[in-house]
Amino acid sequence: HRLVSGEIRDVELARGPITVNGITYLFSIIQDVTPRKEAEAAIREGENKLQAITSTVTDAIILIDDRGKVSYWNTAAEKMFGYDGDEMLGSSLEIIIPSQYREAHQKGFALFVETGHGPMIGKVYEVSAMRKDGSEFPIELSISGLLLKGKWHSAGVVRDITGRRNLETQLRQAQKMEAVGTLAGGVAHDFNNILTAIIGFGSILTMKMA
Repeated sequence: HRLVSGEIRDVELARGPITVNGITYLFSIIQDVTPRKEAEAAIREGENKLQAITSTVTDAIILIDDRGKVSYWNTAAEKMFGYDGDEMLGSSLEIIIPSQYREAHQKGFALFVETGHGPMIGKVYEVSAMRKDGSEFPIELSISGLLLKGKWHSAGVVRDITGRRNLETQLRQAQKMEAVGTLAGGVAHDFNNILTAIIGFGSILTMKMA
């Protein structure tokens, strides 16, 4: 640190000998590195904020590089899929893709890496994913593209919709039961009308026979 015009600055100091005409001199070079230090601090602060946000959300956040390898895997992804970050970093994303989707994923990813566009970029889809234990579960998936150092990477946000699917199934079942109940009530009403007519005619017939 050095005090320059009343302000503390970060500097780097380089010293060394140099010989000119048989005479050795000692030189010093001082470089102000305050802007670089400030930029590095801003980057670290941004990374810390990103880490804090992505580690607390309930949706899985996954980054994929241009080779289809996982480059980021947040805490929610660990809980959702059963793989920890050390297992997934550098691994192929296909480890969590069920077999019925893999061919389509390979074709779509090849197009995306080449052009930055793909059938799933910028859209929300409901598909299935696979946990570490091999079980499949429904997810809501949204994907966006990132151009880093001239190469296309992708960021995916994954939401487990198992609970929502279960509620939808229960709702459909309840609606079916309501429809059956309404139908049964209508049939019973019609049957009661017919039965009333039969009883009425039966009473008249009985009176005439008497």
